[in-house]
Amino acid sequence: MQIIVRNLPDCPMNRDPGHFREFSACLAREHRHNAIRMAGESGVRRAGTPVAASRTLGPALSASCTIFAAGCNFKFRERVRLAATGGNGACRFIRPCPRLPHRSPEPARMRILCAVHYQNIHHNEEIHRMVKMDCRLKEQGFSPGSCAVRTQREKLTACTAALRESGGKLERLIHALHLSRPENYFSIYQSGCNMSCRKCHSWQFSQIADGTWMSPEVVLGFALAYEKGVTLWEPRQKATAWHAQESCRCCGACVLYGERSMLCPAVLPRESIVLSPQGHGPARNILAFTGGDVMCRPEFYGRCASLVKEKTRLWVLLETNGFGLTAQNLDYLRDSGVDAFWLDIKAFDPDKHKWLTGCDNDRILGLPEQILARGFVLEVLSLYIPGLVEADQLTEIARMLARSDPKIPFTILAFFPEYKMRDFRPPSLTEMVKAYEQVTAAGLTSVRLGNLGQFVRTDEDLRYLLASLDGNAF
Repeated sequence: MQIIVRNLPDCPMNRDPGHFREFSACLAREHRHNAIRMAGESGVRRAGTPVAASRTLGPALSASCTIFAAGCNFKFRERVRLAATGGNGACRFIRPCPRLPHRSPEPARMRILCAVHYQNIHHNEEIHRMVKMDCRLKEQGFSPGSCAVRTQREKLTACTAALRESGGKLERLIHALHLSRPENYFSIYQSGCNMSCRKCHSWQFSQIADGTWMSPEVVLGFALAYEKGVTLWEPRQKATAWHAQESCRCCGACVLYGERSMLCPAVLPRESIVLSPQGHGPARNILAFTGGDVMCRPEFYGRCASLVKEKTRLWVLLETNGFGLTAQNLDYLRDSGVDAFWLDIKAFDPDKHKWLTGCDNDRILGLPEQILARGFVLEVLSLYIPGLVEADQLTEIARMLARSDPKIPFTILAFFPEYKMRDFRPPSLTEMVKAYEQVTAAGLTSVRLGNLGQFVRTDEDLRYLLASLDGNAF
């Protein structure tokens, strides 16, 4: 078993074993730990003197035990990969030690830091399987994502925290499933993501493991049930969120008041409008995966797509940040039956993209051409974030898309303050209108503004928008 420990070279803990008398009173079973040097760090040493990392407490680890540690600058990493040596274990959580008092002659530097609970992975095959999971992107020669996901006890990679194999079947951690608005299709909200977006509006389950484990066969069951309630059958080229507004604005006026609103497309009968947890609208024949994204491991999505396409008449749409869509993964998803992608391009500038997501965007910017070349349906969205991703960035994205196909549907979504970007403001009405005009001038012919509630707040705002843009622009 290996633990990474930091300690200062002149720390009196290295000279006086008496500081560890309370440590020996710990109820944990005996086990020996070897500290390893962290590359490029000073003040990190191989434990040889009587420090916490080399203290002997007994012959072996039980199925689980608690080891208390104290001392100057001692830290255990949130996730510790442990060598398979006898009492093999995996770090499950970190908490303060309740036993050791502060007795240091240098209280500013000597302090109790943590206790680590280890669980023997030989007694937990699921943990053993997760700890051994390798990064599929690294196997293909690419950099891994910014994919740390919090669980109840520790941080794990997204593909470890939210994807597992059980009984020979892949299972995904699913937060929710329902008919969503204004997309008007069946959405599967996934936990865990390979990006750590500062602006994430789904961070409660994309950055924190939360949900129910579901296999592709369980997903198929929900798809079969949803198909029975479909009220609008779309052709494959309209298997997007962008095309939803061509048939319904989801205002519910025809149901609630018996008359259509002024922006209603007026193409659906009243009987096609149904109530979902997010409001009124039709139920289109599309099943979409949204929320967190681990498409760097495409097997779960591929199996779901093949089952859904074999057993139903639903189109399969993947909402994605694109980071996991390598050429190999795209080929696999095409062969599995996936129909469409909704690609969220966070930023054109690589530095801003890195700051926003923790990941590079060099491969992402080349995806539209690759996706279209494989016969997928594609739509793209980007957020307008004042001070970060503004009209100039959106225009560059639009030019790039227009070079692949000027008819690619593109949505400019208004940012709203969330997660780690609550101090950023939403865009103004004039900023959104200006962005729309510049994006369409860059060559795209299917552009729409979204999240109107963030920038249209008064009747005067609505009149200005109607006077400035065609009704199909929002």
